[in-house]
Amino acid sequence: MCFTYAVNFSAQALQSKLDLGDAGSLDPSNPYANVSFLDADNWEASIPKPGYFFSGFEQPQLPVLIGNVVPRIGKNAVGDYSDLHYAEVDTTEGNRPQNRGTQTNISLKLMQWGLIPSWVKSTEKAQELFAYGLNARAETIEEKPMFRDAWKQSACVIPASGFFEWKEVSKKKYPHYIRMKDESVMLMAGIFSEWVDPLTGELRETFAILTTEANELMREIHNVKKRMPVILDSTSAGLFLSASPKERKTILQPCDNDLIKAHQVGDWLNNSRGFRNVEGAILEVKKDFPQSLF
Repeated sequence: MCFTYAVNFSAQALQSKLDLGDAGSLDPSNPYANVSFLDADNWEASIPKPGYFFSGFEQPQLPVLIGNVVPRIGKNAVGDYSDLHYAEVDTTEGNRPQNRGTQTNISLKLMQWGLIPSWVKSTEKAQELFAYGLNARAETIEEKPMFRDAWKQSACVIPASGFFEWKEVSKKKYPHYIRMKDESVMLMAGIFSEWVDPLTGELRETFAILTTEANELMREIHNVKKRMPVILDSTSAGLFLSASPKERKTILQPCDNDLIKAHQVGDWLNNSRGFRNVEGAILEVKKDFPQSLF
């Protein structure tokens, strides 16, 4: 599960992360994007300050990467370009999905955390459902009415500095901060939806973070429900944004243990009524429980 995370990286750090692999090309001029990577003022204005702790239950607006898929001209292009079809690829063991027949321009948007399906008919129902849309389980995403349309049509990647999770020991909860071991930007798999508020006519774009079973490190921390976000490397992020749902499904696995690290943070974060979006939220504190892996 993932209900809280941090966003305090630079535009350059995100650009660098995506350039490490075949994640497509950034397209700041794309009309579907309202924030440009190359415009530092827009970037700085796009993230609430400071960015050390965001709770999904507060419905924050946060940066999300989307892929605008267009056909690639050539012998591998498939289908009618007015109604793009995806090429089938071999996804058997030993063969990872490939982006054949399409190329992806990656754009950055601000979206509200907490997916609201497009079919929701009232503002009251939308407010009731958003908390259930903070996370979507990878194992059942094709079945759940709340998520299946977005899964088919609207993949996204959520950049983060790291996320928070709680370890339970003797009925006490100890918060931890998890980030990439190389301290690069973390890329989490997600889905998004567009919903029109029937009262105001406002278009609201909302997203959910995909979760999967925990790896060894996260089983030690999230030791009750044993879940974690689907964390992507730069190459799989590009594939996730451009591939068919069948291909995307093969990517929804726990990341390798060696890619992430974690440390305990202050238990004052347990107070949901306090102001937690401060630098101290991510600072390591001395462990005060026994038998931890780290």
